[in-house]
Amino acid sequence: MSRLRAGGKVLLVVLLQVLQWQAGETAFGRDECNELSVSSPCQCAPSMAEYEIYCPANAYNVFPKFRLAIRPNSNVQIECNLTDANEYKQLPPLRIGEIERVQIQRCPLPGHTPIAGILEHLGIRSPKMLIFESDNLGVNITRRHLDRLQNLKRLRFTSRRFTYIPADFLADLRNLSWLDLRANIVELPAHLFDNLENLESLELGSNGLKHLPHGVFSRMPKLRHLNLWSNQLHNLTKHDFEGASSVVDVDLHANGIEQLPRDVFSLLTNLTEINLSANHFRSLPEGLFEHNKQLRQVRLLNNRVPLSTLPARLFANQPELRVLLSALRSSRHCPSDLLEQSSGDHEHSP
Repeated sequence: MSRLRAGGKVLLVVLLQVLQWQAGETAFGRDECNELSVSSPCQCAPSMAEYEIYCPANAYNVFPKFRLAIRPNSNVQIECNLTDANEYKQLPPLRIGEIERVQIQRCPLPGHTPIAGILEHLGIRSPKMLIFESDNLGVNITRRHLDRLQNLKRLRFTSRRFTYIPADFLADLRNLSWLDLRANIVELPAHLFDNLENLESLELGSNGLKHLPHGVFSRMPKLRHLNLWSNQLHNLTKHDFEGASSVVDVDLHANGIEQLPRDVFSLLTNLTEINLSANHFRSLPEGLFEHNKQLRQVRLLNNRVPLSTLPARLFANQPELRVLLSALRSSRHCPSDLLEQSSGDHEHSP
């Protein structure tokens, strides 16, 4: 009996320790906010469902080096103001807890150390999405900047200045399903996406891309959404889409494209939507979509030069086509067999 009582006491002590540990892991709240204002050069104040932190604090909290907005158990936003990489040490050590999304705006890279170091200093655990938006990255981006972020599902990495991306930059992010790289990338490394076997959505719009390495999309078997808008992809060929047969929608608007080879989309056999608006087409080839039998929507609006007609049978034999938005001046310029043996609702925008 005494052994049972002793065992019970040990078990009770262990349970109390577990409860105390769990209590120590609770999300950032009002008590932590008040303590921060008292014990650090930063100021914290509750605001609606958030807590706002200014570091270092000043009389009116105007243009602080860092502004943090914390929504417990949901998201954290970090804004920088003319901040140098060496000034990250001004951030206070916190225990924010589990967060779904972290957004870092107008901030420099933390020198040659991982971005995860910033999150760990703030006690942010298990983020699923990281948004890093910078006006000037300051140093060359390396694979090391994404160390210890292997569990990310979604990543947005943007910069307003031209950015060099190394081929192994994303090598450790095998769990990504969504990637947004609007970072003024001029040259896309051929093997940049080789390890992203779970990626479903890829945003490469508004870069400076002039060509795509052949097979650059071939190692992403789950890729469905491909956005290439507002680049300078004037000379696309079917080889640019090698290995991308899983893709269902492509956005190529505003690329300054003047002409397309007849077979440019022949490898995109599961394509359902395509946006070709705001280009410089003077003509389109007959049979452009003959290999895209799942096609449901085509956008061809706001062409930057006159496009007086479309080729015969351009949308013929498209059983799934439901929406057609064209840049023709009037329907009399449409050949009579433009939609031959296609069904559904079609809209022509003059």
